[in-house]
Amino acid sequence: MDWRQVIVGIVIGALVGIAGTFFALQGRISKLEGIVDQLKGSSQQTTSGESQPKRYPAWPRSPNGKYQGVRVALGNGDEHYQVKEIGTGRLVMTTHAQYKTPNDVKAGLFSPDSNKIAAAYHYGHEGNYTWVGVWDIETGNLVDTKRKSGWTTDIYWVFNKEGN
Repeated sequence: MDWRQVIVGIVIGALVGIAGTFFALQGRISKLEGIVDQLKGSSQQTTSGESQPKRYPAWPRSPNGKYQGVRVALGNGDEHYQVKEIGTGRLVMTTHAQYKTPNDVKAGLFSPDSNKIAAAYHYGHEGNYTWVGVWDIETGNLVDTKRKSGWTTDIYWVFNKEGN
């Protein structure tokens, strides 16, 4: 065996080991980023003691780090969340508005157990209100709807036990 072959073998083995470590860390980082994104949305206090509005990431991640909601324009003025598996990129489901008229999603939030996603849409034809659809992620089925007076992007109440 040539010493060059030995060195090439060692280098290839090291690169494969580094790549494996990188992909393992990438999965863990994705999970942590999801948790951080969820925490960023919680209410924040200013130095004067006033509560600031909750902020929602443009692309929310599920608490378990498995899913990401990607805001996409689907044409005709529609914007919704497509839920994708982070590890595979597989499209799992797409949210939709209450009505088939053009609308854009205002906020999205995963349930604490990562099994559902809520998406908020605003309407003004019956007075201003926010409609929130809640979908089962794996089936893509709309499983619940909520309505709140006024336009809001604060939808953390959707997954509270009280739901208000």
